[in-house]
Amino acid sequence: LERLLATVERAIPVHQPIVAFLQREAPDVMLVSPLVDCGSDQVDIIKAARACGVRTAVCVASWDNLTNKGVLRIEPDLVVVWNDAQKREAQDYHYVPSHKITTTGAQLFDKWFVTQATRDRTAFCARVGLPDTRPFLLFTGSSGFISESRAEVAFVLRWIESLRSSADPMLRSINVLVRPHPYNCHSWDPDPLAGIPGAVFFPRTNYDPMDEVNRADFFDSIYHSTAVVGINTSAMIEAAIIGRPVFSLLAEEFAGTQQGLLHFHYLASENGGCVRVASVIDDHVRQLSECLGDLAEARAETERFISHFVRPHGLDRPATPIFVDSVERLAAAAAPAPQAAPVTTYLLRPVVLGGALLGMIGAWVQRPHPVRWLLRRSRKITRRTTKRVGRTARLTAHRGAKQAKQWREIVLRPLRARR
Repeated sequence: LERLLATVERAIPVHQPIVAFLQREAPDVMLVSPLVDCGSDQVDIIKAARACGVRTAVCVASWDNLTNKGVLRIEPDLVVVWNDAQKREAQDYHYVPSHKITTTGAQLFDKWFVTQATRDRTAFCARVGLPDTRPFLLFTGSSGFISESRAEVAFVLRWIESLRSSADPMLRSINVLVRPHPYNCHSWDPDPLAGIPGAVFFPRTNYDPMDEVNRADFFDSIYHSTAVVGINTSAMIEAAIIGRPVFSLLAEEFAGTQQGLLHFHYLASENGGCVRVASVIDDHVRQLSECLGDLAEARAETERFISHFVRPHGLDRPATPIFVDSVERLAAAAAPAPQAAPVTTYLLRPVVLGGALLGMIGAWVQRPHPVRWLLRRSRKITRRTTKRVGRTARLTAHRGAKQAKQWREIVLRPLRARR
């Protein structure tokens, strides 16, 4: 079925304006990311580049691109991945040959290896509203795709309640800082943590994660924390880079976006990851208590994970220069010959067109009330047409009466003058 769909994809004509653009710009290499999105127009860009003989590469931008976003519907000349796990994904799920895949490490995390805290602990705690400078746990929120905002708030409240009822006196009194995801914080207003001693959330309004101040706040939040807890978020990887132990708790309401997603399993410590995952709240609290008593083992665990998942070429080797080298090698390789569409694709195009028309008809039939929509549309068109016809008729009658008056004057004026 996948081969059949890929053949149908190739039968769709190349978009000529993109071809004209590439011929005008004449690039050495065309890089796209992530290409796997549903209905991605980058498929047309790759097809146009192949038609022009331009080298192409797909740059995998995130740790979940190859497992939960979609499929590579067209094969580029090169696929740039982070690590061996993503290389296996590209081979097993997207059928990319091994020789077309290169492993560079995760470029977007390079900055986390060199970033420094912008505030000391006292200034940071005062900024976010923590009552004092005691150790605190950081909860990092997930996107709306992973956790619905109201469900996440309820989860955090249960989690804090379990800490406060713990047998460990350190956990009972430890401070808690919650950072909602920048695009999933609408249920944190009004403050659901009001009245819970030592628990605050920050920032208190929607924020731009790319803003320099907000990025500094995010780094400082992880840097000054004792440990990080989350549901399923890339902040867990960032915490591991900084050297903080990371924990997660399997929750029934997030089962589909934790165990149900392949990339989450890479994070679990039993799979060589950096996250200690508990299936019940009591085990989670016990893990926190044991870890806070001895952080050395957790830090060694996170370092092992970073060395094979984020920087497989060595912790001291940034990924960005390796990525640049791979692009330069692609640019130096022999340019592929322009690829014309096979003859079979022309034979398939009527079938593709027919399938598209059937899809449009099917989408129309599946409307809640297709006939009602059609009648409403017909009445709207009829009303608009009647209005235009009536206006045209009135305007024509008015102009006709005016013209008749002018002709009457022309005819009667000589008669009046003769009289």
